[in-house]
Amino acid sequence: MVLDHFKITIGINSAKSPYIYTIIPIDMKKLILLVFTFSFLAANAHIEPPKTKKEKANAEANYARAKAACIKESILYSISSENKETKVIHAFFDEEGREKTLMLYDKMGELSSIVAQTYDKHGNLVLDADRTPKGIMQEMNILHYDDDGLIWNIISYDSAWNISGSLSYEMMPETNEVYLTKNNDMHALQYTITYHYNKGLDEGDCSGIVQTDADGKLMIRVENLFDDNGQRSRKIVYGNDGSLNFTYHYTYNESGDFSEIRKIGSDGNLQRTDVYKYNDKGFVNAVKVLDAEGKVIANRRYDYVFRD
Repeated sequence: MVLDHFKITIGINSAKSPYIYTIIPIDMKKLILLVFTFSFLAANAHIEPPKTKKEKANAEANYARAKAACIKESILYSISSENKETKVIHAFFDEEGREKTLMLYDKMGELSSIVAQTYDKHGNLVLDADRTPKGIMQEMNILHYDDDGLIWNIISYDSAWNISGSLSYEMMPETNEVYLTKNNDMHALQYTITYHYNKGLDEGDCSGIVQTDADGKLMIRVENLFDDNGQRSRKIVYGNDGSLNFTYHYTYNESGDFSEIRKIGSDGNLQRTDVYKYNDKGFVNAVKVLDAEGKVIANRRYDYVFRD
């Protein structure tokens, strides 16, 4: 999977928020969360740390927004066709608007994993530890940043405290790119990801992503297009043979948040539509996924708890 390719929100703001969880391809938590994966969403409950100054500024702005709203908890529910609700993720926030604990539930609604997140004095996520409901460690990620608070290295450990993999990020300002390498537990290369930014690494948006395997063969390529307001209008996804797989079309509400996301197949036909609704505070409180005929195939609801 490509970082920043499939995403899932557990609340706050689905278009611009740091509470958009992406696949950090180190751990196995994706097996837990596949029960509620959407076509464009993630199978994991980790934040991707900022790679550029603009990404960091956006994350900090949204932390500030959550802090100003006094968000204490966010709860994501899956709603079945029989209207039965099952808890999926219960997130707890610190007073700075950052997630400090994530409780993950299986498809039966039983607690399956607890994620504890620790931040340094600069607000950078530096420790991400997964434990069973009984407190037994499953895995742990240690994150390192440069002087600007941009991610440069993530090291993962398994339940026996052995290194299970690592991610390394290299800034390449001469080409407006960030280069990521993923190594396995034997320090052997597994794959690389190149992120290209359209206006430089300080102010640009990610306009392209290319993932290759250890032999340099293409695995997937993503192209992002932006409108005159700087909002992503389309995400075009190509397969390992270079052919078009599908395209996501984004529309936004007056606040600049997602209104709809439509997935269009390579044949030009609509495959599904994801529809977002928001509460009176501007935080997403419902997402419905419709098939090509408009039938609801996935339904999610969000609850919030606010500090007094």
